[in-house]
Amino acid sequence: MMIQHWDNSQKFLIAFTFITASILYYISVHIPQELPLLFLDNYKFEPLISFFKHVTYLGESWPYIFFGIYYIYKKDLLYAWIAGLGLSVMLVSNILKEIFNIRRPYFYLVENGYLDNFHVIEDLHLGNNSFPSGHTLSAFAIFVFLILSKRKPLIWNILLLLMAICVAVSRVYIGHHFMQDVCAGALIGTLLGVVFDGIRNQTTKNLARI
Repeated sequence: MMIQHWDNSQKFLIAFTFITASILYYISVHIPQELPLLFLDNYKFEPLISFFKHVTYLGESWPYIFFGIYYIYKKDLLYAWIAGLGLSVMLVSNILKEIFNIRRPYFYLVENGYLDNFHVIEDLHLGNNSFPSGHTLSAFAIFVFLILSKRKPLIWNILLLLMAICVAVSRVYIGHHFMQDVCAGALIGTLLGVVFDGIRNQTTKNLARI
């Protein structure tokens, strides 16, 4: 089974992530879309603004590029798997965005008269590519994979999960995504991280038998 090589802390963190993201997604589709955006808008002050503006970059493609380059240097297949995960994340994210074709919060804020009082801390994204959040999907995929790929002290795994959560919150805090976008991104990213770890583990076993 995929989870046989996980320790109890890894199993707990993955179960916690799935359950929490599912509950939050359910809540997000049953409340007005603007509520999380406007709630976080009340907390746009330093140092929170600088923190979330910087932490959101953890969900971009550069971590995967870094690990790909690091693989060339270290010759450790783990880093090649992470680079491959990055390609899968971009593919899945772009396909889902095209399928759902949901507009960014900017349009909702304008049409409902919220933008005039909304604290814009950087240019809001336009377009119909809000769902799911690609940054959140990416962050949960890579951090979940790192949690599962090697056994580490519980505190390190918790820190990795907290970084992914911070990326998710940053996407709503900055105003680029609705809450349901990031919850869906967290669920899909976690699933990708789990699947990639399972494939990596099985492939490693198969190669060891050759």
